[in-house]
Amino acid sequence: MKRLGLQFVTLLLSSLIIRISVVSGLYFPQSNLTLRLPYLAHSEFGWTQVTGMYVIDLRTLRNDSSRPLVEYQILMPRDPSVVYLDRRIVRLASIPKNGTLDIVIKAMEKNFDEAVLEIKVQPVPVMGKTINCADFLQDMCFWNTSRYKIYENQPVTVIGRFAPKINSYMCSEFDVTGYELLNGKYLQ
Repeated sequence: MKRLGLQFVTLLLSSLIIRISVVSGLYFPQSNLTLRLPYLAHSEFGWTQVTGMYVIDLRTLRNDSSRPLVEYQILMPRDPSVVYLDRRIVRLASIPKNGTLDIVIKAMEKNFDEAVLEIKVQPVPVMGKTINCADFLQDMCFWNTSRYKIYENQPVTVIGRFAPKINSYMCSEFDVTGYELLNGKYLQ
């Protein structure tokens, strides 16, 4: 009887070890991104052409600190005249004038989980002949929304960009030179 109990415990422990080793999940360090993107409203087309502007450089991590070898695929929209992948870089080809553009990207690695990233592009119409970049300063410095995933006790890693790169194309005279974390005593 003791031997049967020992075999059961051994089987149970080995199945737990297998489960633990399979749970090294793939994830995007940034998710649920929202980007506000200004465009000139007087354009006569339903979409404004932006010719391959950089939205984000895709990064995936694994929660067991090992380096993933992934392939990326755009699930939505599937039209390359709207959005496309240039290796790991998501590029926007045009901006919708009406409504939000939802971009869904899947990261896949053989024998591991998949990870999904959603980016919402919210077009903001601007009346007039030029975009007043000062009105969009916050959008140039930060994503409108972004969720960062950080695991404790992991090696140092870059979590992602604080701001979408695409607004620097629209307002090239504005340049974010850096970010600083300040101690609360310096805030007034």
